[in-house]
Amino acid sequence: MADFEELVKRLGDADPKTRMNAADVLGDAAVHEKDITVAIPALTDALSDRNNIVRRMAAGALGRAAIQGADITAAISALAEALSHKNAGLRNEAGTALRFAACGNEKSRDAALSALVKALSDGNVAARGHAAGALGYAALHGTDMTVAIPPLAEALSDKDSYVRYKAAGALRNAASEGADITAATSALAKAISDADPDVRRKAADSLGYVIEKCTSIEALDGTEAKLQKEYCALRKKCQYQRKDALAGTGFGFSKLANQIAQRRDELAPQHDILLSDMPKPPKGGGVYQQMRKIRYG
Repeated sequence: MADFEELVKRLGDADPKTRMNAADVLGDAAVHEKDITVAIPALTDALSDRNNIVRRMAAGALGRAAIQGADITAAISALAEALSHKNAGLRNEAGTALRFAACGNEKSRDAALSALVKALSDGNVAARGHAAGALGYAALHGTDMTVAIPPLAEALSDKDSYVRYKAAGALRNAASEGADITAATSALAKAISDADPDVRRKAADSLGYVIEKCTSIEALDGTEAKLQKEYCALRKKCQYQRKDALAGTGFGFSKLANQIAQRRDELAPQHDILLSDMPKPPKGGGVYQQMRKIRYG
């Protein structure tokens, strides 16, 4: 404890190298499972140090403390603010610290989750990207993502493709860990036709989990209706473009249509599904008409 108190004093030293060394030693102590709680306030203050390296190392030390389960709630606000800092190194370390906090100590977890959700609507694109990425990490490590699902769904329409990709990935991760992402179904269906193929792929994967968890024919019908709506809109939008303009997107819709048909069979194994039972396909046929013919003759 005495050693840590000395390091806390050094974080306020006039020499930047001394401050860097203090932050580095504290971070190393956290990695070796030492309780550096006494240094959390000073490390939080160091996030606004005039030296970029000191700020970055302080954020790193806080992240390492969070990994070990330390309560870094007092630093969450400053770390969230650092997500939009002009220094990329500090942004990365702050994002890492928040992702660890979001799946660590219970008090820190709630505060970090709230801060990350808020950052999804930040005016800085880097902050939004880091927030979505951190939420995706937290989703894979036992964090209850309920509060984050609607904001992540909104982030699927972000003007930046990287943010959309990270948001789609976070929803996929949440669904893979058992979270209910039904509230994001409409946004995910729209993302199937995103200009970025990586976003389309993540969105399709997420919807696959939604389909798997449908427990009734009615729920499947609702999901399929949303997909059909977006597919019809896409066909209309691309009607004057080359036929191959829909190729990649059409494959995603086709794959999901097949999953829906398979899930329908699982839910109603004793029920003979007639062609007339199926929702009407888009005008002009397309993916859904083809799938109906394949599976239902």
